Amino acid sequence: METSPGITPYKPEKWPVVNDRVSYLKQLAANLEVLDVGCTGKKADGRIPDVATTLHQALKPVCKSLVGIDNDASGIKTMEREGIKVICCDITLMNLQRTFDLIIAGEIIEHLSNPGLALKNLGKHLKQTGRLVLTTCNPFYYRQQSKILRKGHIQVHPEHTAWYDPLTMGVLLNNSGFKVIKGVWLSSRKRWSPLMLLTNRRRYWSPNFLIEAVLK
Repeated sequence: METSPGITPYKPEKWPVVNDRVSYLKQLAANLEVLDVGCTGKKADGRIPDVATTLHQALKPVCKSLVGIDNDASGIKTMEREGIKVICCDITLMNLQRTFDLIIAGEIIEHLSNPGLALKNLGKHLKQTGRLVLTTCNPFYYRQQSKILRKGHIQVHPEHTAWYDPLTMGVLLNNSGFKVIKGVWLSSRKRWSPLMLLTNRRRYWSPNFLIEAVLK
């Protein structure tokens, strides 16, 4: 039996598949004080998405309060031009002088040079009854496997410093003062397709995964 600190038994291959990431996060954030880490949603090619399409704006109507942070100065300026107040800071050094019910760090952990330090600082900004939500790309995504078979190599975001799977992420969180309480696989398919059937049967082939954790 596979085990990892935080969940026993720790069996990611049994985790459910969520086909609508934004709706799932909105449900978690409803009526809570939320910190959105990486709020600009910068793309792999450096593009800043339309502000209206960001997760930050999707969360705004459902939260009791919402604070967005990012270290991407150009993205912050783009959001500020649209009248959205967010904070430019380094999550390993920040001190926001408040705590939150929910911290969402979407596709951030794989960019960090010191993820343990960042997680410990996020823990200082989490209420004792609060929850940390991390999402990250899955190194075993079926399209990556296909690229290896067809081209002999994989595609990696130029700013990524590491790959994490649910097991190694569980260890990292445990070492950083957290206990994993739930995990789900994230699919990019909202409508039924043969690819959805594939990832439902072999969940380790899903493109991303999400972990929920609390302070130990």
